Amino acid sequence: MPADEPESPTHHPPARVAGRGGCQRPNGDGAGRYRGLGLFGMGWVVVASVLICMAAGWLIDQWLGTTPWFFIGLLLLGVVAGFVELIRMALRYTR
Repeated sequence: MPADEPESPTHHPPARVAGRGGCQRPNGDGAGRYRGLGLFGMGWVVVASVLICMAAGWLIDQWLGTTPWFFIGLLLLGVVAGFVELIRMALRYTR
């Protein structure tokens, strides 16, 4: 490519392409990009487990008239379950 011609967005020297592929494996198969999706899901595991357990606790408390005991108990269970799954996912990710 001549020096006075602007560089097209599709033409990159090999060093620039290698620098851009941070989410890809060195062999270029692209399978590493799915690991990023796992990281995104890790935060939602805790949020989802807490929200589901809170809702279940609130419903049980409304049904049985035991406010706030099931809400508090299932909230704590949701936090513990969410963090246990978060740790399991993190260990799976690092392998």
